[in-house]
Amino acid sequence: MQLHQLVYFIKVAEKGSINKAAEELFLSQPNLSQSIKSLEQEIGVPLFIRNNKGTTLTEDGKKLYEYASVIIQQMEIIERMSLKEQQKALSVSAYPILLNTVAASRFYSAHKEIPLRLTECRVEQVICDVEEGNAEVGIIHFNARQKREFLTALSHKNLEINIIAKDTWHASIGKKNPLYHEDLVTMGQLRDFPLACIPNDYYTNLSMHIQVDGVFMRDLRFIHFSSHGAIIEFIRNTDAFRFSPSWSYYELEEKGIRTVPIKNMDLCVYCGWIKRKRETLFPAAESFIQILQECYDKDNPLKRFKK
Repeated sequence: MQLHQLVYFIKVAEKGSINKAAEELFLSQPNLSQSIKSLEQEIGVPLFIRNNKGTTLTEDGKKLYEYASVIIQQMEIIERMSLKEQQKALSVSAYPILLNTVAASRFYSAHKEIPLRLTECRVEQVICDVEEGNAEVGIIHFNARQKREFLTALSHKNLEINIIAKDTWHASIGKKNPLYHEDLVTMGQLRDFPLACIPNDYYTNLSMHIQVDGVFMRDLRFIHFSSHGAIIEFIRNTDAFRFSPSWSYYELEEKGIRTVPIKNMDLCVYCGWIKRKRETLFPAAESFIQILQECYDKDNPLKRFKK
């Protein structure tokens, strides 16, 4: 029996399909099937019940899954122990928000010897980057409307999530917007101005049916940008706005952008970090997460609007 056979077995068990497992393992279906058959012959018991809908574990298969999962987990720990001294860079994939940059700068100050690669993208791509090993951790934002689909996707991709903070959407408004000096705005008022954002993905589309005071998100006028920095500059120089939690209040204020509460906006927005299950983070990644948590834990000046 070889270690890769257990890896293949676990993947088929978790996907419930040899075809799906073969796609993720970059193997042909016949080769994967032969590997599983060889494992069954070596152990001497059938591990799967096969039918037109896919595969399910037999009782013996369930026992092997438990044992094999522990073996693979321990092997991963051993491999990471041997690589701890070899880590040369920390790779983070993150949903675009200013606090990412703040955390990155603080991480650099504390760990100048460790290069940091911070890639900002939509949540769907963040999930993909972490699943495929292109990022050790992912920083994500999602709202209550997206929550069920989001958590289901993480479970299917063997990723785990740790929530950092909760908030709701506010309007980020620059000085050229007539609403700049308001302490509270309505969706009806915001509808008159363009919404600056990065291109939609699957999870963003789930939010298009959100309605506040009779205004649907899908009815707003969108202007898409490929980078978060471009959105900030556009808001500073035009009457556009963007939806954002209040976590970047101070950083946006320094750029002349106010973070204004929206009347009757009670949609819960979450921030968290994700990683692959059964993997231990490198010390550098743990440090980055701690720094990020501290950024989100700072006092929120908008709490006075929520009493």
